[in-house]
Amino acid sequence: LLDALGLDTTTPRRKPAQLSGGQLQRCALARALLAHPRLLICDEVTSALDTINTSMVLQKLRNTADQTGTALALISHDLDSILPHADHVMVMDQGRRID
Repeated sequence: LLDALGLDTTTPRRKPAQLSGGQLQRCALARALLAHPRLLICDEVTSALDTINTSMVLQKLRNTADQTGTALALISHDLDSILPHADHVMVMDQGRRID
């Protein structure tokens, strides 16, 4: 799962303080996926990732959700990155839904 999320598992183990923000996010995501949740709420799950890794992580999330039946709730300020992976979208402004 770590390899699938773009984390190098061939190098010696590092402590959390030695990981980048994006690596920490992907480790947390792997830990959450290993719990096989029925619902996974991802709040800014790709905020510390570049465009390529964002797309890869979102695709892996989508594939995993499809395979396991896990429902995903993606919360993001980057609407363009999540639109290709979303079945339903709700936009909010100042705590209110925008139609």
